[in-house]
Amino acid sequence: MRWLAILLLAVGSALAIRAEYATELLSRRDFYAFPLSALVGTFATGLALRLGLPGAWREFAADVSELLALFAIGTIAFVVARWGVMSIYVAGASRLPVSTDVARWNVGLGLVAITVALLVATFGWTEVLRHPYAPLRRSTPAILGVAMLAVIPSATAVVALLGDPTNLPNVIASGWPTFFTVAYAGLAARAARPAAPARRRADDGP
Repeated sequence: MRWLAILLLAVGSALAIRAEYATELLSRRDFYAFPLSALVGTFATGLALRLGLPGAWREFAADVSELLALFAIGTIAFVVARWGVMSIYVAGASRLPVSTDVARWNVGLGLVAITVALLVATFGWTEVLRHPYAPLRRSTPAILGVAMLAVIPSATAVVALLGDPTNLPNVIASGWPTFFTVAYAGLAARAARPAAPARRRADDGP
């Protein structure tokens, strides 16, 4: 049941951002403007992290504060990472009058921003999710990091398979990055939980 919920969260958040970008493009709004539907995606990601992590839910107040913390960390990381990706995109867009030095500077800043966002998300989420009800592997930040790094390649591959242009604006507007972010978050959270030791049968002896 929890995996169906994660799938629905992924599909719903992807459709939300796809609808907003379609409206923006039709109305010729600035593509670089922050998409408000991304907040739906970051909240869905936080909820997917919690749903993907087996374990007893705590009291309501603790669960709400945990979800809000996951949402806040995800939103901060998204804003920083988005700025980094856009900086790299601007540097590589040949139609824009950007000098070589400025382009290199933008790429460097973009890579730093993406790295910072990845560290904030992976270590921040790990710290929030680490509590007595759900022990985590020591490699949890790495697991989350690999999951998040796989988002754009996965989204680009799906867009290419569908025969659509694989430029960055089209990939983002497709909603697939949001879908894979939510889905991979749930899978990564499950992978971060150590397998429970098998119970010995009574006749196995001490």
